[in-house]
Amino acid sequence: MDGPFTFTLTAPPSPPPARDPVILVPGIIGSELFHNGEEIWMNINKIGLDDHFLDILTLNALGDSFAPIQVGDIIREKAEIFEIWTDLISDLHDAGYVEGQDLFVFPYDWRLDNRLHADALSNFINQIQPEPSGKVDIIAHSMGGLVAKAYARQHGEGKIDQVIFLGTPHAGAPKALKALLYGDDFGTGGVVNQESIKRIAGNMRTLYQLLPTPKYFDAYTSYMVDLGDIDHNGVRRALNFDQTQTFIGNMGLNTYLRDIANAFHTDLAAWSPSQALQERMHAVVGCAEPTIGRIVTFRGFEEDEDINVQMIDGDETVPLKSADEVESNAKYYIKGARHGRMPNHAMARELVLDMLNDNQVDLFENRYQSIRDGMSNCGYTATLHSIHSPVDLHAYDNSGNHTGPNEHGGFDEEIPGSSYDVLGDNKFLTLPKGLNATVIMNGTGEGTFRYDLTDITEQGELGSARFFELPVTPQTKGEVVFDENNIAGAVVKLDQEGDGQFEQTFTPSSILDPAGAGDFISPVIDLTTPAPDAVYEHHQVLALEGSVIDDTTPLTAVIGLNGNTLDESTSFVSPLSLSHSLLLPTLSLGTHSLSVNAHDAAGNYAAESSSFTVIATQASVLGLIDWGRDHGWYRNPAAYKLIKNLADKLLPLTGKLPPSAKRAKLAIIDALITLLDKLQKQGMLTTEARDVLKGDLRYVRERL
Repeated sequence: MDGPFTFTLTAPPSPPPARDPVILVPGIIGSELFHNGEEIWMNINKIGLDDHFLDILTLNALGDSFAPIQVGDIIREKAEIFEIWTDLISDLHDAGYVEGQDLFVFPYDWRLDNRLHADALSNFINQIQPEPSGKVDIIAHSMGGLVAKAYARQHGEGKIDQVIFLGTPHAGAPKALKALLYGDDFGTGGVVNQESIKRIAGNMRTLYQLLPTPKYFDAYTSYMVDLGDIDHNGVRRALNFDQTQTFIGNMGLNTYLRDIANAFHTDLAAWSPSQALQERMHAVVGCAEPTIGRIVTFRGFEEDEDINVQMIDGDETVPLKSADEVESNAKYYIKGARHGRMPNHAMARELVLDMLNDNQVDLFENRYQSIRDGMSNCGYTATLHSIHSPVDLHAYDNSGNHTGPNEHGGFDEEIPGSSYDVLGDNKFLTLPKGLNATVIMNGTGEGTFRYDLTDITEQGELGSARFFELPVTPQTKGEVVFDENNIAGAVVKLDQEGDGQFEQTFTPSSILDPAGAGDFISPVIDLTTPAPDAVYEHHQVLALEGSVIDDTTPLTAVIGLNGNTLDESTSFVSPLSLSHSLLLPTLSLGTHSLSVNAHDAAGNYAAESSSFTVIATQASVLGLIDWGRDHGWYRNPAAYKLIKNLADKLLPLTGKLPPSAKRAKLAIIDALITLLDKLQKQGMLTTEARDVLKGDLRYVRERL
């Protein structure tokens, strides 16, 4: 072969750079738990039928398990009704990750202390990356983010390349307190009966570690507003952090675990990631979902201890500012990303893959248009329907989707964007606007109920229509007819016979503006007279004077005596003046109770009472004799003169009497009693007059 030759030497292609292994860290309830080989959490074949099998998961007062529990896999999905990780894991497989090689899952016993989980995560990472220079990427959902932070705090950040937080409650979530006090379904969409969760939650260390931290109070000022004073310590206000800790103890919750949780968060707060790690930490925050931000207790009608919730922006479980409370240079806000299924949310998965690829997310790509505006992308408009009594709420959309209680003891949340919460006898149904959903009611007991329809946004309440003291029986069926853009026109129709015919239609008892809708403060009752434990003579007139003060008018007050209504008044301005004259001759001798029950237009109730005692004296006997002349006691004027002339001989009767004077006075009293009986028999004196005067004379006789 002739001619010069030119050779080009090409190096073999370089292997793709080794990438960091990825570890998926689930949140609370996100791992399978077994006992003696049997799946307990979450055994979808048993849950909802008889949840008492979950009681094996209860813990002692130290937060330790009674029974030996083994950890299985992370919960990827359960029967297509509880999907958390399946789609994200599938995307990671498509991106070339291989489970067991560079993709790992970290299940753990989510009931126990997160500091223990941090230690276990350290051991797990050291097995995957035994070399000191080895690094991992952590994708942490919900409480898993606290585990990741505790790992960095306890073991250093040297082996962390990236951390991706998905809906982590960095500053806590009020739903943790709800779960401790009333139970919760833990984001399962009603699959789990929340009473079952309450039974196992009381000594769960992690649940206390999910309670709002001092940082939460920096963002929202409070999460427990105890206007109803349900812990009976006399503090009626929005509770600050220290007061909330006291409240937790007063409610009988575990103060040992409360204090351990506070120490855990104090330790986490002392950790600050390095600047290098901050640049490789990402927070994916769900928003535009009404989320419990405050639990409010208040005194409703008949002084019931009622509960309300105030919704704020978040992912239905974690408030937005809590998920945002992390030192990260990259935060992404996904509208409509719900907490329980956030790892599977399509936008969250897109973000995760971009972060893992090169730690960069270009928000100017078309696929990220919906989150480009950051936190300003959030916000919602919705109607909040609440019932405070023995009634269940149900909603149905035009496609037949249902939100509300189901036949298994849990509840459905099938309507997109809807939620259903239960706190004791109080039920809360949230519906996004634009659905034209139907809201119906089913009675579950006897009595009356209150229904509130409130127009809400992420900024708070815009207004409310409230219906008070609606009648209910177990047969009652009801329907709410409302325009979500004009709730003032709402009506409640009730079928008391259960025959499909609505016999009663109710308009709102009150229409409230934003200030009134957010008012859960009881009116202030000021009783100036009578003074506490006052003593009156039987012939006197008692003047009740006072006022009722409240900003949410009209105000209504009912004055009662010994449990019976004396007077009722309403005022469209504040204060409402109280004034009532009580003729004491119409009462018996002894102690009596005056009461004032008042409520404002928002349905907040207040009550005050004052006891007084009616006595008889020599002077009051004479006063009664004169009072009876003007009130029809004497059928013959001669009767009055006879009684008056004899009674005048009783005076004066002051100080200690000598024996002879006492005997004389006793004789006069006996003569008066005999005279009263004689005149009554002759028809000259009413029976009422005889009985009242005889009673007073005997009272005086016993005290001579």
